[in-house]
Amino acid sequence: MLLRLYTQGFRCPPDQASLIELTYFALSVMTFSYLRLSKDDDREDVLDEPALEVLKARLPQCRERLELRDAVRQYQRRYQEYNALIEPIVSSQQPKLDPRTTLGLHFYECPMRSPPDGETMLRIATTGAELLGQFLVDHADYVRVLNGDGPVPRR
Repeated sequence: MLLRLYTQGFRCPPDQASLIELTYFALSVMTFSYLRLSKDDDREDVLDEPALEVLKARLPQCRERLELRDAVRQYQRRYQEYNALIEPIVSSQQPKLDPRTTLGLHFYECPMRSPPDGETMLRIATTGAELLGQFLVDHADYVRVLNGDGPVPRR
């Protein structure tokens, strides 16, 4: 889904996006959702092993040549960045700039390793921000279902 957002939503050639960066983003969203919403007492410990397994599985499929320890360090750094960008989206405070757009810009820049041009920035602010917001909601709903709470009813 994330690569499709790049190729169709942002109109970027698929071979230009860093696949490991897309993996860092997906893991960051999963981790954020699980840590905030899970009722498991050991939720922080539970995530370490699956995240490591995802990185091990994805590294051979990525164009970048990284050692696992380097990928883990990069993921930890990206998680901190994305955590700070996702938090305003789910908080009750309303910032002046749509935080989904800010997240979308960072989400674009990390895999592409460059800032978007004006046309791409507009697509991020419109379609991309909405899709990323839905991606976050879907992960939150998944964790709520795992908790036995069910998804949040939509209006």
